[in-house]
Amino acid sequence: MFLSCIVCGANNPDKAHIKTKGSGGSNDSNNIMLLCRVCHVEQHKIGIITFIEKYESVKENLKTKGWEIVSVNGFKRLVRK
Repeated sequence: MFLSCIVCGANNPDKAHIKTKGSGGSNDSNNIMLLCRVCHVEQHKIGIITFIEKYESVKENLKTKGWEIVSVNGFKRLVRK
């Protein structure tokens, strides 16, 4: 199986956690997105919500895994249904 970054298509992507391990996220495939090192660093730099909103391919990938951005008391949060 050929694996590539869901943003730019680069080979040999990292397994990036959607919900961080420190926040109770798991290694389950529904909590992993494939990002090259450059995109993975960008995701950490700008934050997951901004990253998802910036890249439609990420939004679509996470949607297939049951994740969505919702507004809670005026703040955007990433939740899994």
